[in-house]
Amino acid sequence: MWVITRVFFSFLIIFFALPAHASVVFPSAVDVQVMPGESKQIEIGVKNTEVTDRSYTVEIVGVDLGQEEGDYSFYNLDENKRSWFSIVDSQFSLVSQEERTVDIEFLPSQDAFSETFVVGVQIIEEPVDQDQISVRTGIMSLIFITLGDDVPYDVQWTDFQISSDIFTGEVNSYLTIKNIDKGTLQPDGVIQVKNIFGRISDESILNPELKRIPEDQVRTLPVNQFLPWAVGPYKLSLYVQPWQNAEVFTVSKTVWFCSWRVISVISAILLLFILIWSYARRA
Repeated sequence: MWVITRVFFSFLIIFFALPAHASVVFPSAVDVQVMPGESKQIEIGVKNTEVTDRSYTVEIVGVDLGQEEGDYSFYNLDENKRSWFSIVDSQFSLVSQEERTVDIEFLPSQDAFSETFVVGVQIIEEPVDQDQISVRTGIMSLIFITLGDDVPYDVQWTDFQISSDIFTGEVNSYLTIKNIDKGTLQPDGVIQVKNIFGRISDESILNPELKRIPEDQVRTLPVNQFLPWAVGPYKLSLYVQPWQNAEVFTVSKTVWFCSWRVISVISAILLLFILIWSYARRA
């Protein structure tokens, strides 16, 4: 069993996307929901970004998600779970800038228990000649699997904080969520900012990257909003659904703004009025 700890996945995505490296695999993550005995097709793209031809071997490995975001360890799947995955053409070659789709069939056994787990699609770059060694490039795509329809979901709304600058109109929101059950969470929602008349001044997407929150993990989802001409009280409302078809969680807070831009405009108008009034008096 080989283990790599504290691998920052976001770094890997950027790292492998750079032209200096030999391969790009996409998408970075896939969600799969399937019943026992039901077949599911998964497509993963591979592109050779090198100037030379490359040969590849594709493998499926297990992934343990640590307690911190970006903390992963990898392991070999047991024989039973490994038999659920079939890779069509797991070995292939690509010329420079060529890409292809790797077809993966996921077929869990009929008697499989309901559960969630994560696997990774790993690329091994095979040597061009016999004097070279194979290069195990690391996890290139994560597959989040929900097996069965009775996987329990639950969430703990840990914290919702807002920091705002009254003069610039900038407001930063931070929603902290903990997954306290088996089902993988994928929060989806918006944060609306309404003026005193109830009109929406800004609406921003919460979790635009669709980050997933596995069991026992905590995530803080930030949102930055900017209202350059805001003056007075504004109502900031959060609407978020922790998983598909879940009840929408809502919370609202009031923030105050007094934009320096508005103050400058008002001051300029007042100054102009004073100058005109002074000129009129002299006349």
